[in-house]
Amino acid sequence: MLEIRDLIRFFDTGFVLKLFILFLLLSLIPVGEMFFLMYADSYVNIYVLMGSVMAVSFLGFLLAYWRVALVLKKIKRDIKNDIYPEKSLMQLAGNFTASIFLIFPGFISFLLGVVMLLPGVTRRIGILFNNTDNKTKALYEYLKLYDF
Repeated sequence: MLEIRDLIRFFDTGFVLKLFILFLLLSLIPVGEMFFLMYADSYVNIYVLMGSVMAVSFLGFLLAYWRVALVLKKIKRDIKNDIYPEKSLMQLAGNFTASIFLIFPGFISFLLGVVMLLPGVTRRIGILFNNTDNKTKALYEYLKLYDF
């Protein structure tokens, strides 16, 4: 859930500029994908190319689901054993970020997602999103009450 503090950041022009620059950088991925597909079109039949793009996207979906399911299983096991799964929660956030790139159709985004799934990279990405330690501890306490 968004809090007032999070909503107030949208009134800061510096934050909005950083957010738009991030969107601008992320928009380069589809542009790169289009350039690659136009280049590969001269070597490969367009239907084979589109089929392989969709196959890679489906493979990314399966890989993303598998990785997230593994981390969720580890988190549930740690919670049952009364262990605070701080590293696993960071890894889960990193896996969700990598999943976006894995599922997005294209070869470049798939490669970015695979790189993001490397253990050190996944944890570092998770650290970026895990700046609310109190919320994760409250989530942990709530999940201890939840019966898996």
